[in-house]
Amino acid sequence: MQTKEFSTTDHSDVGGWIATHKALAAGLWIGALGILLQAVTGATGYPKVPPGIPILAVIGLIVYFTPRWAWTALLGLLLTGLVTVGVFVTPGTAYRLQHPQDAC
Repeated sequence: MQTKEFSTTDHSDVGGWIATHKALAAGLWIGALGILLQAVTGATGYPKVPPGIPILAVIGLIVYFTPRWAWTALLGLLLTGLVTVGVFVTPGTAYRLQHPQDAC
């Protein structure tokens, strides 16, 4: 009778994790770029240097370079949720969403 040996280092499903991490990292970097564009164009409620830009960029780098660690993806998703909440508590966001014609 033959026994099947199992390897503890079998990473056959890592390809999906790598693609997921890359997509999440790209989304974090795009979010940082979006915050930069809003700050540069003078959107109300932003400080001169919004902290979201370096935070999103650094977490994006961490997520990108650690595709084998699932917790880094959770870190990126948690940060995305915090930024989403932050967008809606920033003064003026609700008005801009209700009156897009005033953005020009």
